[in-house]
Amino acid sequence: MKSTDFVIRSSLEKEDYKKYLFIDMFDFRKIFMIFLISCIVTLSLNYVNHTMSINTIVEYFAIFFGIVMIMRVVQVYSMYYGIAKMYDKGELNGHNIYSFHTDELTIQNSAKNGSVTLKYDIFNSVISTKDFILLYATARQCSVIRKKDVENIDEFLIYLQDKFKKVYRTN
Repeated sequence: MKSTDFVIRSSLEKEDYKKYLFIDMFDFRKIFMIFLISCIVTLSLNYVNHTMSINTIVEYFAIFFGIVMIMRVVQVYSMYYGIAKMYDKGELNGHNIYSFHTDELTIQNSAKNGSVTLKYDIFNSVISTKDFILLYATARQCSVIRKKDVENIDEFLIYLQDKFKKVYRTN
């Protein structure tokens, strides 16, 4: 029988989904990529238009970066309203039970009566934020644990840092 290091019962409220979406969409790495792409597009536009002055570079950058950021906010709210509809219908009610074992994580979902076991080495990112612990198996597959659902959060964070040395970070 597997030894269990931590068992956490966690569920997300409707507002938790919005917080998570904003954290996910405005992660530093994603914002940095948007910044780099904005710089490249700005310089390309200025080069094509033969207007390599500081004023036009700053104007193009501000316009392009602003448009992209507004699009990200609209994307977050459209995703949130889809999730809110599912939540109101009762499709997202229930909780997840996270069982952290020596070398794997088992997640049980009460709403769907299903479970999955994942080895720790498949996670490509584990992020600790102010309110959540985000366990990314892929760039788009994330398990979210609310910190307020963890009894001994300091001990648990040390455990995560030890188990996920290469992919653990705080946000």
